[in-house]
Amino acid sequence: MPQPKAQVKAKANLQKNRLHITVSGNINAKLLEKLYTDIRFCVADLKPGFQVLSDISQCQLFYITSMPTYKKIIDFLIAQRAGGII
Repeated sequence: MPQPKAQVKAKANLQKNRLHITVSGNINAKLLEKLYTDIRFCVADLKPGFQVLSDISQCQLFYITSMPTYKKIIDFLIAQRAGGII
């Protein structure tokens, strides 16, 4: 069975003040660095207290070497005063 294509995506919904994050496939540190960059650009347009909706339902594998980058993303969202993270 072929592996699903790895994808990461961040999108800001300015009207609802939300950040939508989608992660699917086998995720490595390089893809998470791309996601981190996308998140930084999206968050710049949002107001403090923004909601974060994270869809990882299609994520197959998350390499342990990606954990420092994942923590960097979480720390950034906290520093930017994100509201709830779902």
